[in-house]
Amino acid sequence: MDNSKPVSVPLGSHFKLSKKESPSTKEERAEMKKVPYASAIGSIMYAMVCTRPDIAQAVGVVSRFMGDPGKQHWEAVKWILRYLRGTTERVLCFNGKNVELAGYVDADLASNDLDGRRSTTGYVFTYGGTAISWTSKLQKTVALSTTEAEYVAATEASKEMVWLQSFLDELGKENKSSRLYSDSQSAIFLAKNPAFHSRTKHVELKYHYIRHLVEMKILQLEKILGSENPADMFTKIHFVSNWVNNSLCSFSFYIRDCLCLFPNIQAQFLQELKETSRWWENTGLVQELPFIRDRIVECYYWTTGVVERREHGFERIMLTKINALVTTIDDIYDIYGTLEELELFTEAIRRWDIESIDQLPPYMKVCYLALYNFVNEMGYYTLKDKGFNSIPFLRKTWVDLVETYLIEANWYHKGHKPSLEEYINNAWISIGGVPILSHLFFRLTDSIDEEDAESVHKYHDIVCASCTILRLADDMGTSLDEVERGDVPKSVQCYMNEYNASEEEARKHVQSLIEETWKTMNKEMMDSPFSVYFAEVCANLSRMAQFIYQKESDGFGMQHSFVNKQLRSLLFEPYE
Repeated sequence: MDNSKPVSVPLGSHFKLSKKESPSTKEERAEMKKVPYASAIGSIMYAMVCTRPDIAQAVGVVSRFMGDPGKQHWEAVKWILRYLRGTTERVLCFNGKNVELAGYVDADLASNDLDGRRSTTGYVFTYGGTAISWTSKLQKTVALSTTEAEYVAATEASKEMVWLQSFLDELGKENKSSRLYSDSQSAIFLAKNPAFHSRTKHVELKYHYIRHLVEMKILQLEKILGSENPADMFTKIHFVSNWVNNSLCSFSFYIRDCLCLFPNIQAQFLQELKETSRWWENTGLVQELPFIRDRIVECYYWTTGVVERREHGFERIMLTKINALVTTIDDIYDIYGTLEELELFTEAIRRWDIESIDQLPPYMKVCYLALYNFVNEMGYYTLKDKGFNSIPFLRKTWVDLVETYLIEANWYHKGHKPSLEEYINNAWISIGGVPILSHLFFRLTDSIDEEDAESVHKYHDIVCASCTILRLADDMGTSLDEVERGDVPKSVQCYMNEYNASEEEARKHVQSLIEETWKTMNKEMMDSPFSVYFAEVCANLSRMAQFIYQKESDGFGMQHSFVNKQLRSLLFEPYE
């Protein structure tokens, strides 16, 4: 794509994508398996979520066919990449003006979904002169009219506005007036007039939520001309010039104006790192357990890619502590503890009481108490801030983690060589991603629902996919080193043992498993029932794993790796 010709629209109008373009023969399907369709979607989705709202509608269209993409679908993805290549200099810039929350919403009746004939919802919210939140997605029901589609879209947008209002209030940015603009006069009338309408009596009750918000004056629903509605680009194709000239997006060609913020961000990162380093020193774990990996800086560096937003500093500090505790416990199970000691530690975690500490060897007591205090402290903050007792859920993830560690310890001591399937069924939990995502779920979910909490901790597909990619990427970079130091065979070795394959063949197979799991991850991101922030960190955990363990090397454990150089550049070296 480096030499491809740039295009001026995110998706050409000639693309009429449907399932009809999917492969119809085994040969076509085999040929498409060689195409990195899911990986490409994941990459452009990352750009769309962070800084490129202009491709939201196009990404929404092509991502529907990840399960069975055809050649025409792949051509559409390449078209988006050509568009991005021609607009790499464009960035979102905040000008400090118009510091009032404003939302724009639009819907397109059934034209983007040739298979299911569902309508598309698109909305965008602005603050400080540019976009801060946006989406383009299919509605869950089939609308019977344009009015109904616009009305459903307005309700979905209103829920996002309520959340943004609450978030701004927490930051001390009181928002005196929040306006939601729609170009559908009939949808506005329907929201403001709660009288019975025979044409809308079939509309689901939840979509009438906007009536309550309008009646209570929580938001104002107002009319905007269709030609002036920036949300229009989230439901249909627009030329770049139309988009750039819109007051919503004020893209600047002066990238240095945005990059001038880097020293401030670096200073924030260093302050957070100091706080976590102070905590790590106070735990005394390195002094009491000299065999563990002392990697607090690397643990923090992980978090900058998983929890990216500046306002989530507390979450980065929390995640650094989790990374350090997971690494410590992993080293106890892998290289130091006897099988009898590991069984005692596992049982202590299951009981989860302070009396359990007396049953442990001296070196384990400090680790147990550090974990016990940390989890209870995080549970306290969740209960205080959100009125939800998260400790039973958090505790479950740590119990599941040490139980999988114990299974692997038994494998090692008995000389058992698991099959690849047996290994992965255990190892996607033993990698440590489950407690990470559990803690982040409670921090990044504004209004915690018991059902959602249960779903996450029954290990919803988005959690399982994130942890599986983390595990397989880790195996690709560390498996040989870990086996040499006394660990169980990893996925690469399991495949080699089971199928008498070469290391090269095994690595190719593991890489194909990563690509297949990304298809699940991308699908779950589009249809996630959880908060946008939680879905984002699930994907980021997988992305960061592939970055840390790139080129089949251990960026976490190696002191002079490429990743280590990137770490120093981000955290310590001055920007010029």
